[in-house]
Amino acid sequence: EWRDDDGTLKPYPKDLSDQLEQAEVGDKWTYEITKVQSDKATQKNAQHSNRRERVVLRKTVQIVFTDLPDWWDSSNKDIQYLQVNWKKATTAAEKFAMQAANEFYSTLDKKKYEIVAIYIIQNWALWGLHMTLESSFFFFFFFVPTGFLYITGSKVKDFLVKQKIFVTYGMITEKVCHFFLSLLTFFFFFLFQTTIGFIFEQKKKSFLRDYNKTFVFGKGVYFAKDARYSVVNEYAKFDNPDGHAELLYCRVICGESVRGDKNCLRPPDKQNVKVVQEYETMINDDASIFVTCNDNQSSVLIFFSTSLIHFRFCFVAHRLSVHEAYHQTIQVNTRGRKFVKKNKSAVLFKRKQSQIREPENIVKVIYKILFVCGLMFNKQKKKNLVLNTN
Repeated sequence: EWRDDDGTLKPYPKDLSDQLEQAEVGDKWTYEITKVQSDKATQKNAQHSNRRERVVLRKTVQIVFTDLPDWWDSSNKDIQYLQVNWKKATTAAEKFAMQAANEFYSTLDKKKYEIVAIYIIQNWALWGLHMTLESSFFFFFFFVPTGFLYITGSKVKDFLVKQKIFVTYGMITEKVCHFFLSLLTFFFFFLFQTTIGFIFEQKKKSFLRDYNKTFVFGKGVYFAKDARYSVVNEYAKFDNPDGHAELLYCRVICGESVRGDKNCLRPPDKQNVKVVQEYETMINDDASIFVTCNDNQSSVLIFFSTSLIHFRFCFVAHRLSVHEAYHQTIQVNTRGRKFVKKNKSAVLFKRKQSQIREPENIVKVIYKILFVCGLMFNKQKKKNLVLNTN
């Protein structure tokens, strides 16, 4: 990587070696090649009379097909996270970062939030797990008779409905807007700082479901369409010492959905099918909330760390399969804020300040908080206000 003028780290072009090679051999030369052995020859430059030995090595080429995201840097597996400039949108990574930022601002006011940084995450091991689950799901969904929903391969493309969706988590009532027959969707997902640490510290390969206390539509992971739903509504508590809260942007395999119940540990079985299968997700009455129960069914794409007042908000962007961002350890320093978590994309944003006075009979100054989680007082201003009142 190399550091740009704005301080961001950028990877070298994947074809850098090819570019250097082309620059080296770009001029026209005349060579004389004399065969010495079956696998050796001597090359002579006719212009400069330079000689060098050339050895021909014949190796079996193994081609490995991997369906990796376009914005990944596949040339180096050691790269676990990558900061990108989402405002330029020239490379695939920058375009995806801009897409994530636009999704965030589609339901939130730019005057109240400022994106500070975006990190792309590459979790190679977890990506494979998610893709394996996706492959098995598509096989059963499209090629196993399931009554009126039996679909042939020729109709798969027309049947797929892809849409951006957001996910919330923890003690938040999640909202997931999703078509009933959508197979792959994107969600925003809200969770607590303590929850985040617990997810990444434990050697789990999926979202944990045992600490979610909102089980209205089943005991699983809840997802929501709008980022604003999780941010503005009174569902989040800033239990981080710095006053931060987390929001994830995920890729989820939704499949077929059924109305959930608070007592459901798993989705019920599908009706009118020849093979016993569970529904992939559970929803509420109007399909605004989606709940998943299977490991590797979702993949983190974006991570937000939000804060109150002058504290920063954190927004993470990363496009992987569902659990990729959860299990690699990274350490990111962002203007004094240190994130010691598993690999994940992160877009940092901060809340702009605003002051609101309560009625005159109440002598105090409070801040209006976007994530409603209580009141925060400014002691000095309160003291001055009391003195002025007296």
